[in-house]
Order: sequence, then C-alpha cells, then structure tokens
Amino acid sequence: MLLFIAVIIIASAIIAYFGSLKIFDIIFLSVSAISTTGLTTIGIQSLNDIQKIIIMLLMFIGRIGPLSVVMLFIPDVPNHKKFKGDKYE
Repeated sequence: MLLFIAVIIIASAIIAYFGSLKIFDIIFLSVSAISTTGLTTIGIQSLNDIQKIIIMLLMFIGRIGPLSVVMLFIPDVPNHKKFKGDKYE
C-alpha cells in the first residue's frame, strides 16, 4: 500500500514538472493509471511524450504489482546451504 502511494507521488511530481496541468487532474490520472481503471479527467492526447511514458510505466507497474518491480532490482542472495540426505549443511 505504501509502495503504491510512493509511486503515485513520485510519478505525479514528474508529470507536474513536465507540464502545466491541475494537481487534481495529475493525481487522478496517476491513480487511474496505476490501478488500471482507465478513467481520466483530461484528454491523454494533451500530454507530452515524457508524461505519456510516465503514464505507461504506471500502467505497467500497476498491472504486475509494485513489489514485483522492486524484486527485479534486488540481487539474488546465494544460498550456501546444501541438501545432503535428510539434512541441510
């Protein structure tokens, strides 16, 4: 839940930086994109390319889940335990 909120806040800040939309419209668009509902208060064609890319990333993150996205960037921890017979060593 907190991860969703953090992603929405960061994406909304980026969208606001690259455009001149109302903050309500930006937050509504971000929440709609990450929840994959498809609702909007503005025309998507009025967004510039960077804003559209951010919206596409939000849709992708919302579809697969933010925790899965974070797990993509965490390196694997090697497992040094070996299974022999009935015990781990």
